[in-house]
Amino acid sequence: MKHAVFVILALLLAACGTNAPTPSVIPPTIDSFTPSPPSITAPGQPVTLNWSISGSYDTLQLTDNVSTNVLNVSGTSFMVSPTATTTYQLTVTNDGGSATSETIVTLTTDAPPTDPTPPETPTKPKITSFTANPSSTAPGQAVTLSWTVTGSPTSLTIDNGVGAVSGSSTTVNPTATTTYTLTATNNSGKDTEITVVTVGSKPEPPTNDVPYYGRWIVTFDSDEAAFVHELDIDMLSISQVYTRAWLQLHACLP
Repeated sequence: MKHAVFVILALLLAACGTNAPTPSVIPPTIDSFTPSPPSITAPGQPVTLNWSISGSYDTLQLTDNVSTNVLNVSGTSFMVSPTATTTYQLTVTNDGGSATSETIVTLTTDAPPTDPTPPETPTKPKITSFTANPSSTAPGQAVTLSWTVTGSPTSLTIDNGVGAVSGSSTTVNPTATTTYTLTATNNSGKDTEITVVTVGSKPEPPTNDVPYYGRWIVTFDSDEAAFVHELDIDMLSISQVYTRAWLQLHACLP
């Protein structure tokens, strides 16, 4: 009888021990999850992800939205080097459950400033005038080449040995009849214009005792003074050509 009672008590105690509640495990929590710095200015710059967790945990994993990597991490921080704006997710787990937190690292690039007014395209240069003064001369005498150009040329050149010029005029000394070409150039194009300088032989003073008809201008130049005497005659016979005297026929000869 006593033996039967002990067996019943043992069975009751075994049944009570099986149904006794086991202590519950509290799931962990993530108190903070932040990047330092929160933004970068170039791909690949280092960023430290920092976190704080309450409660014990079995696993701590880090993922991101750019790659498919799942990293098992530990401690309170981890260094990453994002190449683009990236969202990172931290997940902590134990037998009681899990907790997840996200943070974003932003990639900012310095975009070049935009100019609301694009630079104006220069207009093609235009040569409005190109002249020679005098247009007829003796060999080797000075001649002034003058021009007017619109359209902001970046270069001005004249051929026949003159080369690059600037301003609005230059001086040449042609020894023969010469055609000069002025070229004005910029990024939009070029324009050319020509002018001709006629070069003749030097007139010879008249020989002795040769009659000339017309109007003569006789100029005598001395050390003390210079004076001009005009003669209106039908015929002039010159018996002597004075030193340093210049005779120029003013009217047409027959």
